[in-house]
Amino acid sequence: MVSQTSFAEFPANLDLIAGDGRVLISLDLQTNILAWLTPVAVILIMVLGGMAMANRSSWGWAIGAVSGIAIAFGAPQIVTWVRGMFGV
Repeated sequence: MVSQTSFAEFPANLDLIAGDGRVLISLDLQTNILAWLTPVAVILIMVLGGMAMANRSSWGWAIGAVSGIAIAFGAPQIVTWVRGMFGV
């Protein structure tokens, strides 16, 4: 059972929880993973950009990495946007 204090952390998601803490735990996990991967993504972009500028790798790899990171970090917003388009 999830305590009442943990519900206060995500007041906008109370309708998703419906008495079950699994959704709350998954939101915490997603937040923690994104917090850890943010500096890794920044360093990756710097390295790939530097390699592409030095002609050590293709610009396609750098653009692909930027696109993948944008999709990975923007997934919640993308899902909300697509669901809004189809009225779900």
